Amino acid sequence: MDGSRDRFAVNRKPSSNYVIQSTSDPIQEISVSDNNGKEIARISEISQTEYACDLNLAEGVYIVTVRTSEKVEVVRVIVIK
Repeated sequence: MDGSRDRFAVNRKPSSNYVIQSTSDPIQEISVSDNNGKEIARISEISQTEYACDLNLAEGVYIVTVRTSEKVEVVRVIVIK
């Protein structure tokens, strides 16, 4: 590795979909948990650098874990409606 830090982005689209993007490696798995650690969703076998998912999340704090073949990254998402 060259030492650069690849990042993931979680963006909300107007249709209640969330788009999760990797800057380089294809995403293998996405896991969404509530602030208490309870898993709400797990999506696997994605193999794309961008994935749109319709989660319909209530207001609150969520933990999104994104796995690629190279790394695992955790992102906190705050949903405000």
